[in-house]
Amino acid sequence: MFPLVRYFSIASLIVLISGAGIILFGVHTQNINNLVELRERSNVVLTQTYANTLLTEYSTFIVQAGYMDTDEILASPEYQNLDADIRRLTNDTTIIKIKIFAPNGNTVYSSDLADIGEDKSEGLGFLTALRGGYASKLFYTDTFNAFEGNVTDRNIVESYVPFVTRSNNQVLGVIELYDDVTPLLNNINQQLFSGSIGLILLTIAVYVVLLSIVRHAENLMRKQHARIQQNVADLAKANVEVAKAARLKSEFLSTMSHELRTPLNAIIGYSGIITSGIAGEVNPKANNMVKRISDSGQHLLMLINNVLDISKIEAGRMTIVKDKTYVADMTASVAEQLQVLADDKNLHLDIHIDDTVPKLLMLDSERVKQILINLLSNGIKFTDVGTVSLGLAWEANTLTMKVSDTGVGIPPHAQDVIFDEFRQIDGSSTRTHQGTGLGLAIVRKFTEAMDGSVSLKSRVGEGSTFTVVLPAESVQQAMPQAV
Repeated sequence: MFPLVRYFSIASLIVLISGAGIILFGVHTQNINNLVELRERSNVVLTQTYANTLLTEYSTFIVQAGYMDTDEILASPEYQNLDADIRRLTNDTTIIKIKIFAPNGNTVYSSDLADIGEDKSEGLGFLTALRGGYASKLFYTDTFNAFEGNVTDRNIVESYVPFVTRSNNQVLGVIELYDDVTPLLNNINQQLFSGSIGLILLTIAVYVVLLSIVRHAENLMRKQHARIQQNVADLAKANVEVAKAARLKSEFLSTMSHELRTPLNAIIGYSGIITSGIAGEVNPKANNMVKRISDSGQHLLMLINNVLDISKIEAGRMTIVKDKTYVADMTASVAEQLQVLADDKNLHLDIHIDDTVPKLLMLDSERVKQILINLLSNGIKFTDVGTVSLGLAWEANTLTMKVSDTGVGIPPHAQDVIFDEFRQIDGSSTRTHQGTGLGLAIVRKFTEAMDGSVSLKSRVGEGSTFTVVLPAESVQQAMPQAV
């Protein structure tokens, strides 16, 4: 589950080995460059020594020999003397071979006679030195013709250095020196090997330390993962228990609401019989008391119905059944139920159906009526002066219902939670307006169950507007045939 150590072992090993290799390669390259640069400076100094000794006597020969053939050069006494002087000067040095070139590139001297007469006029090293510069390189050879004869397995620095007059810095020729750096390079390689051993040991130590850190981290991650897994399992178990408790609560509320509605309906029914005079005449005082019993029973029944609706939704037992609905009849029924509440507060209840609304729509009329009743009764409850209105419009198979009031309004901080269950703006025991805080929660749940949406716009002291948008297809009515 946590292959951290394995991945780290592979990745870090590759990185450390690569890093050590790059470091060693860089150090080796720098040492070689330093060696070549050092021997080049040494060869420049040596060439200046040769120039001071040889140019006075052989400068003319070097220039003239550039136009001689090989036999003429070898036959001249100046060549023999030059060879003797050069061998004397290079004695006890690391120089194992020398070539001298005339300004035209002709080889006028070499310790290897086979090189005499060779044309170097196009050589890069020669051209660099002819312009007053220096050119050097390191190379390895298994066999090389030196002053003392053939030598083997040598590392040689080859340098091109100009012969320059001291008086006017005129280049009279170019000297090529072959410097044997085999002992120096062996020493460098030995030091590099020792350094490599140290670097490898250091790399191993770093690797072991990092590996131990990663192992410790992996162990911590395993323990943390185990704790997380346990927490997830505990949380899942707790969620199951919560869901079970919520289901039992909803079932209990549903059952209790149903059981409470039966006696309440009886109380309301018998109260209606008494107040209507069917059971006999009742004096006005008693009739008023019975009427108050009926009103309280109606209010309690409404609360129980709200609780029953919420419990059905939470228990997943609420179904949406769409049928042909006459919009005008539905709104008239809602207005009839709420007109008494509006009249009691001297409020104007306004119902407006736009001409765009078809007469017949596919709706769950009971759920839509409940939404409108909850919104309108809520508006009447919180409006003391003015109007509570309902407006309906229809477009593209969408029914828009707006319920507006001129009441107290809803403060901004409460608008985000006003649709939550048991939420009220004033939740204190001394609140002015009664209610359970379920009406708007039911509105939202019914609306969402019908694939719609509900929104709110409100300003404190000016009123509120609730907008419900529902999908609603128009039903084409067949025209009656003439008889």
